[in-house]
Amino acid sequence: MINIPRLNSLIILTSATVYTLSFLIPGLLVALCNIPQKTLFQFELYRLFTAPFVHKDVLNLLIDLFILIPSLSLMERQVGCKALFYDLLKNTLVIQGSYCVLMALLSLLLESALLLPTFGLLPLALFYLTLHCLANPEQFSTVCCAPVQNKYIPVLILVVLNLLQFQPAILIAGLYGYYQSPSTKEMVGGCLASVCCASVSRDYNSCFGTSQSSLPVRSQPSNQAINNPPARLQPVQPPVQSFQGRGVSIGGGPP
Repeated sequence: MINIPRLNSLIILTSATVYTLSFLIPGLLVALCNIPQKTLFQFELYRLFTAPFVHKDVLNLLIDLFILIPSLSLMERQVGCKALFYDLLKNTLVIQGSYCVLMALLSLLLESALLLPTFGLLPLALFYLTLHCLANPEQFSTVCCAPVQNKYIPVLILVVLNLLQFQPAILIAGLYGYYQSPSTKEMVGGCLASVCCASVSRDYNSCFGTSQSSLPVRSQPSNQAINNPPARLQPVQPPVQSFQGRGVSIGGGPP
């Protein structure tokens, strides 16, 4: 029996319920998907969080769950249901919000960009799959009976999905996953640290006009000076003055 964690079970149940209700309630999918014009300009912000549960057909629903649930189940077992719930809210807001901003910018060139909807769990699925793969980027996994390094798997999926149908939300989710991966943060942090150190050193040299090679070096005593210490100084005796007086004999008379 497959043991699916609680939050993952709730995601599956909610997605299946919304898809089933779409047959009974006309226009439900349109009312829940993320349409930038309605989200930004009509302030229907709930669409940012309801769009992932909208699916247009059964195949779309099954593919999204097949990609998302394995990596998300592993994460829920590691961090817990509550932590994963807040993480899902944050990442959903970032991905869907970035999609709206991107479409708003594209609308300057193409007016219909604001009317392009996004929906489904695939952006979130690709995001968490990217994090899962980049946790061990050099490890090989089997994709379509061929060994592929983990760091190339999200790129491969991203290329295939966008060749089938270009979806900006999926592209945003993939790039966001690479940005949030530990390996990328470590690399960026190392680069920033080296740049900051070089900048501080350059500013110091330009301010004081010195470099490490021009700083005064304290001379070390030589071996000869250590082996032959200086002689101790002798106290200086005052000079003896000669007696200039006249001598007197013992007998008392003149000499």
